[in-house]
This record gives sequence, C-alpha cells and structure tokens, in this order.
Amino acid sequence: MYETLKDKLYPNPAKAGDNIYFLTNIGYKDEVVVYSIDGREVLRDKRTAAPAYNEANRKENFSTAGLAPGVYFYKIIHTHQGGRTESSRIEKLVLTR
Repeated sequence: MYETLKDKLYPNPAKAGDNIYFLTNIGYKDEVVVYSIDGREVLRDKRTAAPAYNEANRKENFSTAGLAPGVYFYKIIHTHQGGRTESSRIEKLVLTR
C-alpha cells in the first residue's frame, strides 16, 4: 500500500486551510512545492525528518493554510542521505471551501 500512497497528498480534494498528509521515509528531507493553475509557485514547505536513517515510512502533515479554494499542482521533493534528490511527478490538488 505504501507505494500506492507515496508522493500523493491526501485527502484530495481537501478543504482549503485544512491539514493534509503524504507518506515518506524516515531520515529524508522533504519539500512540498505548490503551483497555481498558471504555473506560479504559491507555496513551498520544507521539513526535515528524524535524523536516524532507515527505510521505514512515516506520515507527514502538510498545511494548506493561506491557499484559497481552487485547483493547484504540486510536487514533493525528497533529499536522501548523501544528498541525492528526487522529485515526484507533478500532481493536481483540489481545494474546496
């Protein structure tokens, strides 16, 4: 189930201002970047996971505070131990009232 949910924000659609979440691995540094429908970056949220490195996954909360209802796009960027970086595919995020 982890692979199905990895790099996806849930719930989606969500209410504007609510906390949503994504799954990632312990020890990774994660960044969520949200873009407007016209491609402008509207939110960048950086976070650092627990310092211990292992492959266990964890649930990470992400706040949509400050975003108005509407359609957005997002990607999740993971920085692994040793500095290797990978990005998720760009996905759609729908926020309702």
